[in-house]
Amino acid sequence: YIRAYDILHRHDHFSDDEVHYLEALIADSMEYLLRTAEWGPMNRAALRAQTLAWAVRALPDHPRAGVWDMQRKALADDNWGNWEIEDATIYHGVWLYAMLGYADARQRMDEFFRAPETYYYAHYFLNLMSPAGMIPDFGDANWFSNWSYYLVFFEAAAAQYEDPRMKWAAATIARKFIDFEQPTSVGLGHFLLDCYRWGTDDIAPQRPTSGSREVMEDVQGKKIVFRDGWEYDSTYLLLNYRDEGD
Repeated sequence: YIRAYDILHRHDHFSDDEVHYLEALIADSMEYLLRTAEWGPMNRAALRAQTLAWAVRALPDHPRAGVWDMQRKALADDNWGNWEIEDATIYHGVWLYAMLGYADARQRMDEFFRAPETYYYAHYFLNLMSPAGMIPDFGDANWFSNWSYYLVFFEAAAAQYEDPRMKWAAATIARKFIDFEQPTSVGLGHFLLDCYRWGTDDIAPQRPTSGSREVMEDVQGKKIVFRDGWEYDSTYLLLNYRDEGD
């Protein structure tokens, strides 16, 4: 909502009365956000960091903008250049998309993709892609429910890293889940606009050719994929393990 307001306001689409009304609504929403707690540093906390970043960008002169910015930084610093604490397909997607939105609000997309952790996750999720055209469900997950998050992430990663394999992952997900002849929702349009803004068609998709492997090590990834190819009818087995510790 705030991103839409910021874009339209910068293009002079609102009257003075509308600006006053909408900015008051945004400010009231930020006060509610600051009065409610959220568990942990990841996922929905990252969504809050994204929201606060857009509020600061849209209303930089608001008397409370300094407070919003302080909370924005407190939440984002737990996420930027850090490992995701969850190990679940659905939460990874939420976190990745929130961080993309946060980087966009802060105009730091290039910097976000230069972080080693972002580079790692782009290759991590690529190597987890299954013949079913999606990353398999592991942990607390509902398979196929958040494919759109990964679609946007792979489009952005392909453009940033100039990697045709990540473009293939994005194209594979889009081909499986999207019927471009049947528009389904404004939300899907939102995701596709982000694909357009952050992705590129200058890179041709190229199917990976690697075989079975550890994905990507035993500290963060904790996965082993067995595969005989990357086709729809290929055989695939995911082993998700975790060291029990001392």
